[in-house]
Amino acid sequence: MLNYSAIPVIVVICYVAITAIKATKIDGKWFPLISCALGALLAAGMFYVLPEFIGTASLTAAIISGAVSGLAATGTNQIFKQLMKAAENGEDLSKINLKQEAGTVIAPANSAEATRDAAAVNVHKTNDTGGNPDGK
Repeated sequence: MLNYSAIPVIVVICYVAITAIKATKIDGKWFPLISCALGALLAAGMFYVLPEFIGTASLTAAIISGAVSGLAATGTNQIFKQLMKAAENGEDLSKINLKQEAGTVIAPANSAEATRDAAAVNVHKTNDTGGNPDGK
């Protein structure tokens, strides 16, 4: 059974490492790959040095969980970056909705908003097909 206490440790170590690497001239497009590889290496090292901490009998499972933890560090960085950008622009962070490209709400604030957005998408589809929802 996998011991999940190693995951946040790997995430934090990868996050700090990527933050330090940002001071170098390495292109930012490599950060997720570096973080993923670092997480996998950390988990593999923990598997041999602290097997009770990683808590799995399989090296493969340890490496996969470490790699995913490293990628989670990159995602965490992006979340902080976007929230800070929104706060600097004076946006109300409690009112931010995640929207798909087509304009439908992924996480509506309430059911009335979801109904309104669904109706707007349906009207848009009807107008694109000359009034016939089947497009004929």
